[in-house]
Amino acid sequence: MKNKLLLLVFLLLFTRVGFAKTIVTYQGQIDFTQNQFDLVFNIGEQPPFVFKVQKKSMHKYMLSLDVDHFKTALWDISSKISIDFELGQQSFFGNLRSQYSLIDYKPIRELASSFEVKDNYLYITALSFGDVSTEGGIGLKAPYSLNMIFHLYDMPMKNFLGFWMQKKTVEAEGHVSGKIKVSGDLAGISLKGDLSSFNGEIEKLKYDSVYLNAEGIYPKLYVADSKLSEKEGLTFMLEGVVNLADKKNFKKQIKALKLSPVVKDSSSKTEWTIIRKKDEEAGSVETNYFLRKEKRLDPSMHEGVGVLGVEKKMTF
Repeated sequence: MKNKLLLLVFLLLFTRVGFAKTIVTYQGQIDFTQNQFDLVFNIGEQPPFVFKVQKKSMHKYMLSLDVDHFKTALWDISSKISIDFELGQQSFFGNLRSQYSLIDYKPIRELASSFEVKDNYLYITALSFGDVSTEGGIGLKAPYSLNMIFHLYDMPMKNFLGFWMQKKTVEAEGHVSGKIKVSGDLAGISLKGDLSSFNGEIEKLKYDSVYLNAEGIYPKLYVADSKLSEKEGLTFMLEGVVNLADKKNFKKQIKALKLSPVVKDSSSKTEWTIIRKKDEEAGSVETNYFLRKEKRLDPSMHEGVGVLGVEKKMTF
């Protein structure tokens, strides 16, 4: 059971580190006088990191992990992580914390979480690291069920997009917030995202706001009920399909999403949104333009003649 816990901690912290075509070497030693086991991993050209497991008492153990500028898909990570856990008859539980943590050479909020393993299931409470936190549970035996929620807090847009791409070169400004729910098992992982971003730019497309809703069974996500408002321009509905497994063409897939101007049409008028702006203090201002259709008694006049109006909506 201890081995399963170590594996899960590793997977949660370093998801998507590519080991293909990378040589992994390790060495370890056991100190029987101190009841301690040390293991050093060397992964390619990455700096080594060290696992230590020490028995504190009959049922209590401490695991520590030293990481020095380890490069993952999202970050360059440095941290000293420790886990205290206690073995019970039917379960074991513990606490996780970190010290001296850096992401991309900048100090971050330290790791803090509690967990319990019971009936072959790992329960995690509010595990946070940098601009991401997670909570939920993971099955430790087949079919390895998963029920997790990941919260994003002002993650840089460049990092968010780069996570899904094979090549991390993408021009982007702004931040992403929201949540991603992950559930299912090895037979099918369900993803559901509810994300937003304000006052940013992606590949020279400047926007006031983006509201993204997407869900599906990995690797395909269906984007629907989503909106993008350009800087002082049109507001678009956003929809399409994204294949997360096709990392090489991820940028092309984003550009291929369908953008439809927000237009409302009725027998009396046609309405479309031109500008939507959001301000943290003042709320949001939405400018709608509408064309009121007029019926003419004189048949010689054009049917398309109408009245153009402007409407502003403010919310606080």
